Amino acid sequence: MDIQSMLKGIKFPINKQGLMQFIKDKKAPSEAMTMINGLPNREFTSIDDLTGELDM
Repeated sequence: MDIQSMLKGIKFPINKQGLMQFIKDKKAPSEAMTMINGLPNREFTSIDDLTGELDM
């Protein structure tokens, strides 16, 4: 699973709820939804900020 390709086109800043909706709209696999669901409930300011939380 390539989470970075699924995040292509995302606009920052984005919070966890917005991120979940973005991934859902992309029809991402359940593994991606599980990864996003495990993130802290906060606003992410950049792709580096987000992928850092995902340990990528």
